[in-house]
Amino acid sequence: MRPGRRNAVTVLVAFLVMAARSEPITTVQHEPVPPVVTRKLSDDQFTRLLADAAMQKGWRPQALAPGQIRARLTIRSKHFLTVDILYNRESYSIVVIGSEALNEGDGRIHPAANKAIRELQDAIQAALSREAF
Repeated sequence: MRPGRRNAVTVLVAFLVMAARSEPITTVQHEPVPPVVTRKLSDDQFTRLLADAAMQKGWRPQALAPGQIRARLTIRSKHFLTVDILYNRESYSIVVIGSEALNEGDGRIHPAANKAIRELQDAIQAALSREAF
């Protein structure tokens, strides 16, 4: 194979490998909060419940405003993911704010980021379920 063609094939293969290591960004939208939890907890307790759920999965949460927690996760010491947990008494959402070294672009991101978002959602759902009983 000629050197020019070899370089073109190498670039194409590298592009395909990078594309295979990304997937559409997972966004959690308007997940319901059980009404019993809303009745049991004050606003501060509800914020603490969400922050504690995030911390259980290694996130570093910070309350920015009423109804908004910004959480940052370090993945394998060199990858970073930042999300906002937006919430009210009826529902919550998890929205990606940014990332570092996770191939984010064009609405896509590395699968490890989506896994972390799903694990955060699962932790929040578990905390809400425990509180509901």
